[in-house]
Amino acid sequence: MEEGYFGVELGDVALILSPDFDKEVKAKLSVSLLGGLDVFRFTKNNESSFATEEFVMHKQINEEGLKTYLYGFGGLYLRSNFIELNAEVLNALANTIISVKLIMLAEPQAAAPPAKGGKGAPPAPVAPAEETLVEQQIPLHSIFTSGSGQMNFSGFLSEYSTVTAHALVNQDSSVLSFTASIDNDLSGFVLGSRILSWQSAVLHGPPHTWALHYADVLDPKAKVQPTAADLRTKYIDNIDKLIDSQGKVASYKLSVGGNDENASSMGEEETTGLMDYMKKVFPLLELSNGRISWDKETALAVPVEEDIRQRGDLWRLEWAASPVVFLHRSEVRKLTKLIAEDPTHAFVPLTVRKVPTPESVAAEGGEVFATGLVDLSGILAAGEVTFPVRVSVQGDLMDVANPECVITLQTNEPLVSKASLVNFAATKSPVPVDGVVAPPVSTAPTNRDALEELRDEISLTLERIAQEYVSLYPTLLRDTVESNHQNGDKRDEAMVLEEQKLNFMKYLVNNGLFHDLQERLRPKVQLLIRERYGPKGRALGKSPVLRHVDTQHHGQEPVDVSHDEPTIQAILSELYTFIMKECNVVLNAIFASTVIQKDKEDIENPAKVLEEPESYRQLYDRLWREAEDALADGQYQRAEVIHMERLQYIDHHVKLQTNPQILHDAYVAYAQFLLRYASQFVYLSGVRNESTVEGYQMLLKKARESLSIATQHVTNNWETAVLYASVLLELDQRELAGEVLHHAIEIQRGADAITGLDVAFHEFSGYESDNLIPVHPRVYAVLAAYFSMLERPLETRKALLLASRSYAEGDYGETPVTAHGTPRRTIVLIMAETAQYLVKYGQFQLAHACVRLANDCERAGTEKAQARNKPAVTPPYIKYMLKRAEAEVTWDFFDSPAAALGMNHPRDDGAVLAPGVIDGTDPATQASLLAPQYSPETHMEAKVSEAFTWYRTRVNHDRVVDALVMAVQIAMDQSIPIEDMRRGEFIPLRAFLLLGKLLLQTGEWAQTVKILLYAAQIYTSASISLLLGIAYLRMEKLEDAEQALLQANLLDNRHPDIWAYLCILCIQCGGHRLAEADACLFQTLRLQQADPNILRELATSFMAVDKLQTAEDLIRRTIVLETAAMAGTVNPAATASFSSTSPSRSAKSGGGAGSYNRKLLADILAGQNMAAKAIEEYQAVLQDEDSDAALKLHAAQKCSELLHTLGRQEEIAAINQIITQLSNAIANASANGSVSSQ
Repeated sequence: MEEGYFGVELGDVALILSPDFDKEVKAKLSVSLLGGLDVFRFTKNNESSFATEEFVMHKQINEEGLKTYLYGFGGLYLRSNFIELNAEVLNALANTIISVKLIMLAEPQAAAPPAKGGKGAPPAPVAPAEETLVEQQIPLHSIFTSGSGQMNFSGFLSEYSTVTAHALVNQDSSVLSFTASIDNDLSGFVLGSRILSWQSAVLHGPPHTWALHYADVLDPKAKVQPTAADLRTKYIDNIDKLIDSQGKVASYKLSVGGNDENASSMGEEETTGLMDYMKKVFPLLELSNGRISWDKETALAVPVEEDIRQRGDLWRLEWAASPVVFLHRSEVRKLTKLIAEDPTHAFVPLTVRKVPTPESVAAEGGEVFATGLVDLSGILAAGEVTFPVRVSVQGDLMDVANPECVITLQTNEPLVSKASLVNFAATKSPVPVDGVVAPPVSTAPTNRDALEELRDEISLTLERIAQEYVSLYPTLLRDTVESNHQNGDKRDEAMVLEEQKLNFMKYLVNNGLFHDLQERLRPKVQLLIRERYGPKGRALGKSPVLRHVDTQHHGQEPVDVSHDEPTIQAILSELYTFIMKECNVVLNAIFASTVIQKDKEDIENPAKVLEEPESYRQLYDRLWREAEDALADGQYQRAEVIHMERLQYIDHHVKLQTNPQILHDAYVAYAQFLLRYASQFVYLSGVRNESTVEGYQMLLKKARESLSIATQHVTNNWETAVLYASVLLELDQRELAGEVLHHAIEIQRGADAITGLDVAFHEFSGYESDNLIPVHPRVYAVLAAYFSMLERPLETRKALLLASRSYAEGDYGETPVTAHGTPRRTIVLIMAETAQYLVKYGQFQLAHACVRLANDCERAGTEKAQARNKPAVTPPYIKYMLKRAEAEVTWDFFDSPAAALGMNHPRDDGAVLAPGVIDGTDPATQASLLAPQYSPETHMEAKVSEAFTWYRTRVNHDRVVDALVMAVQIAMDQSIPIEDMRRGEFIPLRAFLLLGKLLLQTGEWAQTVKILLYAAQIYTSASISLLLGIAYLRMEKLEDAEQALLQANLLDNRHPDIWAYLCILCIQCGGHRLAEADACLFQTLRLQQADPNILRELATSFMAVDKLQTAEDLIRRTIVLETAAMAGTVNPAATASFSSTSPSRSAKSGGGAGSYNRKLLADILAGQNMAAKAIEEYQAVLQDEDSDAALKLHAAQKCSELLHTLGRQEEIAAINQIITQLSNAIANASANGSVSSQ
């Protein structure tokens, strides 16, 4: 059972009292626990309150001449008893208040007989024995939500709203310092949890039975009885008195949640599992300070003849906040899931009572109550923390009065995080509804220019007609006539042109293009007619015909011309002439912009030939950028080829091969690539067996050889030496690793400084090694892990000590050691940072050792603090770094040198998270929760780490997208400079590429463009430009797509995917660019395009333009590649990227990708009139057990049609039987609400 504790560390007191006060101050300090359970006690006295002994405060005169009273408590620490960590106890603890009170003690007076006062005189005043100078109350739940696990109160008293002070105390200059904290176990338990409270409630207009009552008292002996006005005046005066003293009249109580007897009797509705769970999560709580008030001004305005005693709308009931509810992160997760599944039963009961006092029962009557249900389905609103809820209450005339009741629930943080993608796009992509895409809402201004819109539409129409004409007649008219003459056709150009026009018009009509163009132009023409011939246009005289008509009837109402046939004909003639004129204007503008303007630009800005060739250093750097880009995109095989090409280029270039630094950098870059590849190898392979372990080991060995060569060229680079040593340790070459680490220390300290220290570090634990600082802490961190693996505890301890001293004395870290807590947790930070560095380069054994040492040091620091009775609170940044290291090491593959283990997925109870809900049970999410306490940059890095952790689970890509989008949103909201983003790589290139691919798969194209455009400002990457081009292609923005793809091609003209999508772009642009498409296809195949998804998309694109032979070749390549991958002859890790640029076939159809490819091949063969071969492929689809029913049904129907054409009657009956079975299976599955595989 987990346990934790909280504590209070007392600091110093400095009070500036009133100038008139000039006495000695004797005082004591009291720390008390108010509210909550009686089990929370301080270990010092086993009581819920602790008071110091009496002390005298030291009086000093400050520079301003004011008397200051000082006292220090020497860091006195009051720790609570250990508390069981469960929701019930934590709920009570959250309602506990820590009260720190400074009490001034009165001086004892000599005993004297009491003075005798006169008869009836009041007793003589007695001076109090104690007076509270300062009191500060801190709710413990505020420490829960602080994020750091502690709250420091060292400012002036006036800075805190929770302080009450005596009139003698100058709050602007006085200080009462202390620190309230919770330990790491308790801090980890409450991380990601929520604090809920019913903040207020208002009941406006209750029935008159709920009001305060006053009975008129009439004097029967009075000569003149009071009038109605007199009685009303007296009633109003007495009601004011009753309201002021309402505590003696009646109390008003409002309770919410739990199992209330009155609430359970509301009706016969049966409760659901959700309602029972809601009652458990929201216990019965009573709101405080129930008070009634009334609207006196409105009452005075009511006519005298109306009885205001029956007016319930004059009254108002109000309540203040309730105790808080602690909601653990697991309860948050379950609650949001249940409400998302069944929002119609998200209710908790509410009860309102009026309880008269015994003295006022006669006037007020008995107790009354009413009940209602609070609908909490709205608490899933993203990004909201306050939820006002209207409640319908019933009982005791409430249903007649129908009062307005509003209760407000408040949380410290949203239960559901705010959606971030909306911020990246002004409008979302249209969402298909029942197969129909909803039209986007127009955002055009109300003042529309009808003429300009018509011209734009005419321009688009002409452009579309020109494209269709060129695709139908790609050759020049002159060439066509010459070709006809050679074939015996003697018609001239005019006759051929006339025939082409006639055929082209038939083509437009028969293919529906004419109708489509007509429908596009129709609304623009209608808008123009309304503008020119409507009331406004007629009044402005825009139409000469109507202006002539109105001139003839000058001074009269406008004449209705709708039945005047000659006028209508004149208007139509005028409109036709006007539209034809506008067509000519548009045609002239197009000609000027396409021909004249182009000639002018060619003369003024002639094309420049780049005569300067690429230098050897430019080529060397470009190859490195291409390799890094391929690595970030997950194309490991291609990245390795580029690195090898780079090394070969150096080997064949004299100026490069004679430069040792260039050789060193090239081999180190290649080794780092291999190690980063190794860190992903087993995950990308999808299996963990001897073969993948051997592949991982092979990558490490190649990296070892590359680093060995690098250290031979440059011998004084300690970073290369440490990386080399870590690889040697991972490969179990410990003696050589020790020598390399010895050399790394020698590089930084010099040979003389380490004299006497042998390469095996046998005397390392002695005093001789004390002077081996400062050295970069990473060296000693790796050395400590090395000693730990050798089971040499003394040397391990010494290496950790030297790492900590080097950090402090060498100024190697970003944070000063003074910010590392007490006891210092510098070693924890060093080991956590080193573990992250090692995981990045695939050094899993060493990373495990570093995390183990970090946790051991963390536990040792906690135990030391407890032994010294000091607060054991880890600083937030170090806690974040440790959690991040744990998260990344969780996904390694080797727990020991001998065994390869499977990945340990984050704990998951099988529940599906509501969108945006933070779980907080896995280290990656805990790290992202802790990161905001430090800086936006750290928060971004944590979100990226969380995203990749969840991506490796392969189960919840929505969480990946949410985390990465949040990281980008932080960068944009904080306006972090692009140069800082580029230099710090807070969001690495691979994170942007992964996010872009995942968004492309989900169809969020507009958001993809926004994010990739932002990424393009940070990184110059061919992969980013490629994804941007794909997104534009999906949005049918062909010009933008071409620009992005050409930019990608300029950055990397050997990328097969870029050539593939340039090919698809050319096909989509129309038939006039098919020659370019063929050239691009040649390039992508020459560059060995091996992505089946891209080849399949190329095949379907060529199918669309009826180039079936090419499509057949491409789809056959796809089948071969996927068959080889399934057979295991292709290493998936060699070609796998983090996500393919287009979703896999299995994601689309739910069936096997191979069957879908077979179906495509059969469709192509059928289109080529190769019916027999097509039937064979359709039959292969029907025999595939992995194919889904819908795919099989399509194949069976096509097969039946082909069998009919071939006359193979004996097989048709069997196929028809299969069609019937599949149709019935699909119908049954649809009726059951699920799609099942046949």
